[in-house]
Amino acid sequence: MSFLPFTTAQAASHRLLDVRAPETRLDQPLSGAEPLNLSDVAHLPAQQASLADVPLDPPLRPTDTIVVTDDAMGQAAARTAWTLLHLGARHITLFDPDGTHDAARPAADGNPVRADGDWVHAHLHDPNVVFLDVRGEVERNAGMLPGAVAWNWTGGLNGAGGFNASQAAHNDLLRAGVRQDATVVTYCQSGLRAAHTFWLLRALGWRDVRLYEGSWADWQERQS
Repeated sequence: MSFLPFTTAQAASHRLLDVRAPETRLDQPLSGAEPLNLSDVAHLPAQQASLADVPLDPPLRPTDTIVVTDDAMGQAAARTAWTLLHLGARHITLFDPDGTHDAARPAADGNPVRADGDWVHAHLHDPNVVFLDVRGEVERNAGMLPGAVAWNWTGGLNGAGGFNASQAAHNDLLRAGVRQDATVVTYCQSGLRAAHTFWLLRALGWRDVRLYEGSWADWQERQS
């Protein structure tokens, strides 16, 4: 996965997926883009689906180079890209609207990228797992996963709303307790912000990163 400025000239060799709001796609069309709604794919990981189940024509293939873009500070694009990665995509790029361009590790590194509630419960006290709560302080004050460390996902944004894959962000994560020798599981309320941090960690060199797909909403439901 990488972040790069996307140009119309690249459209021939990429599948550009536009997950912006439908009205934005209509008002500000992107040449060569294929419209896709996050709601059309968000449920697929839990259903053991494949890339062929993504509602696009022609179907996505694992070998496709996929570019995902949105207008929500990367949250919808990050969650969509994470879903496609889980479904088997090997080459994924997030279109960073401010033109920042940072290389990241290849998508197909062999590590699982999804953690469900059962997995989380089984690994709560695993010393080799770090649970990373990326919500804001007010949300965290209402409850966190036992033993989780806190880091606000906005630390992964630069001043223009793009990805902040900088050495400063790397150091900040280390200071927060996000060890690079551990499996890191990101979570927020529903998995959007956590998906953003998932990609940021990969861009900064963390090798084993997973997203708690249901995040805090799932955890609360399981405790009720």
